[in-house]
Amino acid sequence: MMYIVEDTGIIIQSSDMDLSSDSDSSDWIIASQLAHLDYVHYERQKRVSKLIKKNKYKSSLNVGGRNKRVITPLYRQAYNYLQEHTYNEAQHKFNLSKSTLYRIKRQINDKKQPINTHQSYDSNRGDYNER
Repeated sequence: MMYIVEDTGIIIQSSDMDLSSDSDSSDWIIASQLAHLDYVHYERQKRVSKLIKKNKYKSSLNVGGRNKRVITPLYRQAYNYLQEHTYNEAQHKFNLSKSTLYRIKRQINDKKQPINTHQSYDSNRGDYNER
C-alpha cells in the first residue's frame, strides 16, 4: 500500500504522532490519510479526463476546412475589386465583412513589401529612409 502512496508523490508525515500498532488512533490516522490520498487521486484523474476531453474537442474544430488566413481566389478578386471601389461596395458584391476585407488588404500588402530592405535613419528629417 505504501508503494501506491510513493507513486503519487504524497508524503505522510507522522513523526509527531504515536503510530504504534496497538494504538486506536493510529488506525484512524492512517485511514484518514489514505482517504485523503484517494480523494487527491480522484481529483487528478478528473483533471486529466477534462484535459483529454478538451483536447479532443479542440482537435475536432475546423476539421476538413481551410485556414481562414489563406488568400483564396475569391479574396484576390475582392482585393482587386477593392482597388477601384469602396469597402461597402466590395462587402455587398462578395458577401464578406469589412474586417475580412481589411485583413485581406493588409495580408496582400504585407506580402508585397520587400522583407530585407535596408533602412537608415536621416537625422535631418527625423524618420527612416530606404537606401
